[in-house]
Amino acid sequence: SPLVLKSIVDDINHTQSTNTSSPGQEEGSAISYGCNPMGVGIANSLRFVSPDSFKTLQSQTEDKVKHYGCLCWSKASLPDSDTKLNELLGSFPLELKQRTPLRVLHRRSNMIRERHVLTCSATRVDDHYFR
Repeated sequence: SPLVLKSIVDDINHTQSTNTSSPGQEEGSAISYGCNPMGVGIANSLRFVSPDSFKTLQSQTEDKVKHYGCLCWSKASLPDSDTKLNELLGSFPLELKQRTPLRVLHRRSNMIRERHVLTCSATRVDDHYFR
């Protein structure tokens, strides 16, 4: 029931809930909870679904491509050009074996999964830093 959910969230946030309906929006179609002024909308049409629905959602995330970036430091001076720096990176794609991260062990089995680094490039920032 929405009142039970409101009570639980209010206990967690130690705050009062407010209605987020605006003119033209159906009264009670979403309720805002917590301290966030933007609120978290909770739809009244929530319902239980089969475990297969969750498995489908989870399987769709397995094939997504992620993009990462970082700032790195090198003890040795870096080459003057990005081209020479990228030659030092080696060849791609690269296959890695990743053990399940500790932060997700409570919801995933501890196994080794294949990961692929498709490309990698570096841009020189100064004599010792690159991105």
